[in-house]
Amino acid sequence: MKRGEKETAANPDVPFWYLRWRLAENDRQDVGVWFAQPVLVLAETWCCTPRQVRRRLSELQQQGRIEYRSGRGRGHVTQLRFLRPARDELLRASKLLAEAGDTPVLIRLLNLPMPAALRLEAAGPLRALFGWSSPEQGRDVFRYMWRGDLPPIDPLCCYLTFTMNLISQLGDTLLRYDAKTQQVQPHLAHAHETTDGGRTWTLHLRKGVRFHHGLELTATDILHTFQRFQTGPANYAFLLADLVSVRALDPYTVQLELGEPNLFFPVFLTNAALVILPHDVPFDERVWTATGPFRLTDRKEERLQFQANDRYFLGRPLLDQVEVLLVQGPSAGVLSLSKEPSTPEDVPALEIEPGATYLVASGQPDSPLADRHLRLALTSLLDAQRMWTDLGRAPDAMLPARSFLPDRSRRSPVPPPLDARTLLSESGYQGETLRMLYLGKADYRFQKEAAWLQERAREVGIVIEIFPWLFEEVFHSEEAMVGADLILCTELFSDEPHLSFIAALKDTNLPFRHLLPEPVLGELDARLRVIQSLDFGGREEQMGELEQWLTREGWVTFTYHRVGTFHHAPHLKGLNMAAFGEADWRTLWFRPAQGSAENNSVVGAARN
Repeated sequence: MKRGEKETAANPDVPFWYLRWRLAENDRQDVGVWFAQPVLVLAETWCCTPRQVRRRLSELQQQGRIEYRSGRGRGHVTQLRFLRPARDELLRASKLLAEAGDTPVLIRLLNLPMPAALRLEAAGPLRALFGWSSPEQGRDVFRYMWRGDLPPIDPLCCYLTFTMNLISQLGDTLLRYDAKTQQVQPHLAHAHETTDGGRTWTLHLRKGVRFHHGLELTATDILHTFQRFQTGPANYAFLLADLVSVRALDPYTVQLELGEPNLFFPVFLTNAALVILPHDVPFDERVWTATGPFRLTDRKEERLQFQANDRYFLGRPLLDQVEVLLVQGPSAGVLSLSKEPSTPEDVPALEIEPGATYLVASGQPDSPLADRHLRLALTSLLDAQRMWTDLGRAPDAMLPARSFLPDRSRRSPVPPPLDARTLLSESGYQGETLRMLYLGKADYRFQKEAAWLQERAREVGIVIEIFPWLFEEVFHSEEAMVGADLILCTELFSDEPHLSFIAALKDTNLPFRHLLPEPVLGELDARLRVIQSLDFGGREEQMGELEQWLTREGWVTFTYHRVGTFHHAPHLKGLNMAAFGEADWRTLWFRPAQGSAENNSVVGAARN
């Protein structure tokens, strides 16, 4: 900013804010506090010369924002102090930016280091930027927000429901799953067949399907995609683990040969991890070339921007543009629908998350939890309803879980009560410290739940230390799970619950593959092979029995399903929350309010 110029929405002083958060402690009032800083350190902070630092400090002093004492000569440091409360200044700046619609700069400001509670308060004006807007006549833009570190957007790294949904909007799979009919339907392949009981599958590709860069989809792209998946570090590697060969019989026909028959294999091909990529360009998650209904047109630190694919083979999407605002925060979460109505006309929608929060116990030889009595003692302590009440949470915001899925939890019998002290006395526990990981950062909800269980365990004589299992460790490192005795985490399912069930137990980045002992994994895999050979009803029955077996043995303790009531504006149409609990952009459209050719309706707020 120039000398004497005021901070405005069009020209916010981001370097000033960076300096302020760099100097001030998170929980300390910094108004009037003198900070001593060498000029060279300030120059490094602002990426400028010492001369420019002095000029910049002089400008800030003239604006009445700081007072500073110049330090000249060897051994002298510059001293400065801030004259206005940080909270007041930040809330004013965020309000001005939101009113001006300057989303990129507002996100950049909020992503600077600052106390988490203050960032959450300052993000309030972002609500005005969520939802539908028509910047041009007849052009519909939908905005929502992701809070937390942006995970990889790569089919090899399908770790979170958020990225699975993005990948599903950018690309297409050979087949798709219809949750209403519970059947596999054509997609990029218009037909598929097997003639030998499920060992060999032939897929017939649609003609005329174009990638975003214009090249037509052919069998060569299928071969390329599957080779990349099989040779890369895919966390869903089990999808193609039994694939022996892939052959292009002609440009539009592909033959897949498996090591053993699998009638469930077409369902595997509906998973977003197997979206088809072009063979002629290297994969780049910052560009993303595929066939999907939306194209990634802009990726910055503060925003992802997607445009409708006008040549989409199933017809152009009804939306024109989608923007995902990227804001750092204490926890990962999508901001897509509002928990509170913005107007009396807003439409409520009840959602029970398609998945569960659960605790996995280690059975490795060096873990005390190899003892079944000790595992069951911990299971008896983890009373989800009591925990929910003790933590002061709304009683109608959860459903006790006895399964991964809410419907099976409702149908499953309530297990008989267990006595923790009796089980503990029957175990070989000698007071060893158990190492427990909880998903997310220190102020995420799992930390409170882990601390609650830690205290309950202490009351009966079990010692637990708790540690965060950061999202980036889930994405990039399996070492974090080494030595863990317990892991508290969550799993959300797609609209194909049986594939999601298998994926949860097969995913190499989830606790089951690392904590359960080899004999248990062998039994689990044998049961999963049987499940894959059954029809829908048979799979449902066997999955319920598998969950009960894991629970009876104390390997898994299901705790709760989250329940939320969300609101959206009445002119938001085509809302489909079936896939991973995320909104499907392909079906969204907006009916303008009567008497208004342009509208900007809020449909966004936090979902944690």
